Amino acid sequence: KYLPCNKDNIYIPNAFTPNGDGINDVFIPRSSILKSMRLIINDRWGHEVFESNDLNKGWDGTYKGEPAQVDVYGYYFIGECQQGDKITLKGNVSLLR
Repeated sequence: KYLPCNKDNIYIPNAFTPNGDGINDVFIPRSSILKSMRLIINDRWGHEVFESNDLNKGWDGTYKGEPAQVDVYGYYFIGECQQGDKITLKGNVSLLR
């Protein structure tokens, strides 16, 4: 059965804790219906702190090799689903330690 290419079938966390405990250390959208994605993370001033085009590579909470500060960051997500449909989602993620 084909799942529709919508936000109900793509999980994007609203917080993550990159503290090295192996639990929720990386911010990454998860879905079984995606074939590609582009993820951009910006700080509250609009500066890009992370970008990935790899479905398996999320943000580890660092910026320029240093731990990013605890804050709310904006994300912009463009996904292409298995059947070719595209979806764009944006929102906020809290970086907690």
